[in-house]
Amino acid sequence: MTRNHDALPRVWAAELGPRGVTANAVAPGLVDTAMLRAATARMGEEAVKGMVARTPLGYWASARHYWRIGPLN
Repeated sequence: MTRNHDALPRVWAAELGPRGVTANAVAPGLVDTAMLRAATARMGEEAVKGMVARTPLGYWASARHYWRIGPLN
């Protein structure tokens, strides 16, 4: 089943793959940053717990999770 967040890279891969072009996507969701903490500070603990519970891994990513990604070629 195709989800909305990966539909575009799938289309690019299907269309451009035969020409030797690869398509990749990174969809981190919520990343634990100062801005996110400031925004959620006003929401209340239960709302924040609900947001975290809806993430696939059960926690927010940190910026360190993504600093190594860089170009995918």
